[in-house]
Amino acid sequence: MIRKKRTEITIETDRLVIISNSSSLNKHCLACGAEEATMLTIDEAAAMADASPAAVRLWIKANRLHFVEPIQGTILICFNSLDASLPELRASASEAGRRLLSPPSTEGI
Repeated sequence: MIRKKRTEITIETDRLVIISNSSSLNKHCLACGAEEATMLTIDEAAAMADASPAAVRLWIKANRLHFVEPIQGTILICFNSLDASLPELRASASEAGRRLLSPPSTEGI
């Protein structure tokens, strides 16, 4: 009889993002009413969310993040909305990733 040995490894990680010399600034956010909300660029928001800039743009298009466009083509994202939405955004991104990785259904073929 052949015995198989199984080893399970669990890895826990934490991430700390420090943004220095950033282009972020404090502005009034009309959506949440914060007088001095920290506004982030798309790249800064992506780094904080551990997501791609493209994912952040999709969240903006889906109205899941507060943002302002002070200069045409420049988008600044409200940190308060990003921070409050992170668990939901990560869950939806994770679910989307699972759908992409799962094999296509053969039902109805």
